[in-house]
Amino acid sequence: MTEKNPESLDAFIGPPSEADGASKDAVMPKRAKRKSVTTADLTIDTCRWPVGDPAEADFHYCGELPLVGQPYCDKHDAQSYQAARKKKAAA
Repeated sequence: MTEKNPESLDAFIGPPSEADGASKDAVMPKRAKRKSVTTADLTIDTCRWPVGDPAEADFHYCGELPLVGQPYCDKHDAQSYQAARKKKAAA
């Protein structure tokens, strides 16, 4: 059996306290309403969630700021996942 090193336990810092976190009074800037984003307007800074029918003239993409490293904004990223279906038991 090995003994725990008490020095390593002293090095544990733990989660940040409330005082360490960001100020609760901080104001988050509101996102400006974006115009309709077409395929030609897509960039790394636009949500690529399609809105409408691609065959229609008013088809566009969401255009909000996407999550870091993801193609969709927070709202559409959550919608893009489906729960796994349970497999049917073999008869």
